[in-house]
Formats: sequence, structure tokens, C-alpha cells
Amino acid sequence: MDSFAYGAKDRISDIATQIALLELVRVAISELCFTPDKAQFRSRVNAIEQMVVDGLQSRTIFPAANEVTEKSIKEQASLLVTKILTSIRHPDDAAADGS
Repeated sequence: MDSFAYGAKDRISDIATQIALLELVRVAISELCFTPDKAQFRSRVNAIEQMVVDGLQSRTIFPAANEVTEKSIKEQASLLVTKILTSIRHPDDAAADGS
């Protein structure tokens, strides 16, 4: 067996890493944006989302990629940012439904 083969254990490790990083980002942003005012909290999260998406869209991420690939990468990354940040809820909302 090739010592550089990518196997099931590697995939499990990659998935675990992604989940851990996702949760770290969610908790960090939630703490950074916290305010008792739910509307202000959401406004802060939305501002971060907009800054990140604008940053992704305004620069070349993979210079060697063709334009279609670059655009697709940016769109997917932006959608993921939006998905992650919209999943962050005000602590009072999370506590209300037991999450």
C-alpha cells in the first residue's frame, strides 16, 4: 500500500477538523457579537458576513484557475459563509428552544 494513499481515516480526520473549525468560528463570532439587544446582535453578525463575502469577492483566490472556476469557488465560499453566519443565533433564542 502506498504510504501517501488517502483513506477512510484521513477522510474522518478531515471531517472532524472541519466540524471543529466550524464550531470554533460559530462560538467566537457569537461571543464577539454578543449584546443583549437581539437586533444589534444580528446587525453585528450581518456586518461580519458582508465584510467576509466582500473580501472573498474582491480578490483573486486561485490565480492559476480559469475565470469560471474562480467564480465558482468564490460563490461557494460566499454561500458557506452565509450559511455559517445565519446559523448563529442570539443566546436568548437558542435557550428558548433548548439548543
